Amino acid sequence: MEDQPKRVISKTKNKNPTETQKKLKSFINDAGLPAVLARMTAYGGLSFKIYITSQDLRKFLTALGHSVPKFITSIRELVMQYGQQIRQKNTRKLANLKSEGNKFGLTLHEWTSLGNRRYRYLNINVYGRGYLINLGLVRLKGIFTAEISSDAISNKLSEFGLDYRPDIVGIATNGCAMMKKLVRIIPPFQQLCYAHGLQLVLQDIFYRSKPKSKN
Repeated sequence: MEDQPKRVISKTKNKNPTETQKKLKSFINDAGLPAVLARMTAYGGLSFKIYITSQDLRKFLTALGHSVPKFITSIRELVMQYGQQIRQKNTRKLANLKSEGNKFGLTLHEWTSLGNRRYRYLNINVYGRGYLINLGLVRLKGIFTAEISSDAISNKLSEFGLDYRPDIVGIATNGCAMMKKLVRIIPPFQQLCYAHGLQLVLQDIFYRSKPKSKN
């Protein structure tokens, strides 16, 4: 049996993190108007229209020192431009990590919006570095087979300069039939999400419908 590499713990603390170590909170604390609009839209579920029609909201943003556009298209453009900036930063970060020889894990999960639209979100995990980088959502339309899912994930990875081989070494998914087939046609190893399985067990125990008694 090969000896496992020992984990080396540095005794010194890095008090001045570099650009590649920027945390998510640095984006959350961004007080610029595009960042504020993006957070309120993404976290609060606000529509672009509300920034135009709600006088109270406009007064609030103005009190923060922002000059709020008067047209929906301008609001949308600010939010989309900010999102593109985040994607570019993540792309550069992943490129730097790749140049250092790092490999990545991929986590997939399906999500359904209140409007009954289905999405799959992708998270990149960097082994040994503590990074979790969100690549965004992939819209699921109609019948989403394993082959279609493989292509959609590959396209999303390519947007950030990644590929199944050689960048992704493992993928964490739930245990549905489509996911099991997916990992048979793509290179990365599969790790089943046991937390998801445990959630289903608890739901079945606590929320299972009681059988109706027959008279």
